[in-house]
Amino acid sequence: MTASRSRTGRAGNCTSNGERYNPNNFTAASKSLPMGSTIKVTDVKNGNSVNVRINDRGPYVRGRSLEISSRAVHDIGLGNQGLAKVTITQQQPSLSAATPSANCD
Repeated sequence: MTASRSRTGRAGNCTSNGERYNPNNFTAASKSLPMGSTIKVTDVKNGNSVNVRINDRGPYVRGRSLEISSRAVHDIGLGNQGLAKVTITQQQPSLSAATPSANCD
């Protein structure tokens, strides 16, 4: 599976689940994973992982399966890389992960 960094210019835009995108949250966009689900994303190259909550749909670029927030990109250690091969593992959601930070009006 290939993951990409979410565009930083999207900060404050509405996501598919009705919350505003915050690049500092641990969130991701997926075309097929259930909205609100929590997944563990692991970079196959460096072994670093991070848990993210699916709050949006996408990415709509061929060959990409997941688009992760800037904070998640940083914490997983992707640096300035735009793309990475990753594995995902379904996680049990925490109460804080299930609550959107800022709803769209």
